[in-house]
Formats: sequence, structure tokens, C-alpha cells
Amino acid sequence: MLWLKKQEALNRGEDIRIACVSADVGTTTRCLTEHEHRHIDAYPEDVEDYAAVTVTFSDGTKCLTIASDAVLGGTKNYIEIYANDAVLMCNITPTDILNTYFLDEDGLDKVYISEMLPRKLGWNKAFVNDEIIRGYAGELLDFLETIACDKEPVSGFDIAYETVQVIYAAYLSAQEGRRINL
Repeated sequence: MLWLKKQEALNRGEDIRIACVSADVGTTTRCLTEHEHRHIDAYPEDVEDYAAVTVTFSDGTKCLTIASDAVLGGTKNYIEIYANDAVLMCNITPTDILNTYFLDEDGLDKVYISEMLPRKLGWNKAFVNDEIIRGYAGELLDFLETIACDKEPVSGFDIAYETVQVIYAAYLSAQEGRRINL
């Protein structure tokens, strides 16, 4: 989301910065019994399994990020953008490229359908070309071109620095129960 906000700032010719960060984190699976854990394979020891982070930008817009290891149905990564004249919805994973339906798992032992999906029964959204769809190949290509062609990376040091700032501010916010101004 920081990269998208940078693109907006470039297009508008503005300097849009992170104004503040607020977060709530926790371990939501500790209360589960072993029987209740049979579908959620999350046993965090020194880290949370849920986080909600709100980033407020200097132009007053906000970004909400929610992350959890306790999601049934496999991985879910998406971006929704709500603007004054448009809505953009991007399903990173699962995508809708290939939907599968199986009544049983006979012959599917070595078939990869989706990350963190314990069973393949019923309807599922299969990960197709996972390394390309999720951007891994593009990231590697950008890295190699940055070195070989002596060019600036798509996501350079500025975004890396801001990302670390947001992460540290989020943990501080969650620990102290308050908004952190940057």
C-alpha cells in the first residue's frame, strides 16, 4: 500500500507522507482447545497471530491492513481501494484463475492446490503460476535488472525504510495502546 500511495503522490506532484500508525495485535488462538485446533494449525509462541494496522497519511487518507494466521480456507491476500470515483479489488491469493471441485482426495496426494489448505474437498481456488501471480518472479527480475543495468528498483530504499517505520510504530502502538505519530 505504501508503494501505491507513492505512485499517487508522484502522479499528483505532491509529497504525501505517513502521518501516524495505530495497531491492535494479539494471539487469538490461545483460547482454542486441541479439538478446536484441528482446523487451525497456528501455535504462536513468541509472536501474535492477528494484527490490524491503520496507517494515516498526511493527506488524510488511510490504509487498513489486517493479517492473521487463523484463517480457514487457506491463504487470503487482497487489496481493495476505495476512491472518490472508483473501486479497485485485487485478489492476490486466492485468485479466480482456476476453481476446483473434488468429492474426494483420491489421487491428489501430490497435487498442490493452495497454501495453508488442509483438504482439497469441495470448491477451492487453486494457485496457478503462484510465483508469477504473487509477484515473486517480478521481484527477482527487478532485483537482477537493478544490479545488471544500474537502475533504481521499483521498490527502493525509501519504501523499505517506511515499511520498517510502520512495522515498528505498529508494535509500539499495540504495546502502548495509542496512536504513534511519525
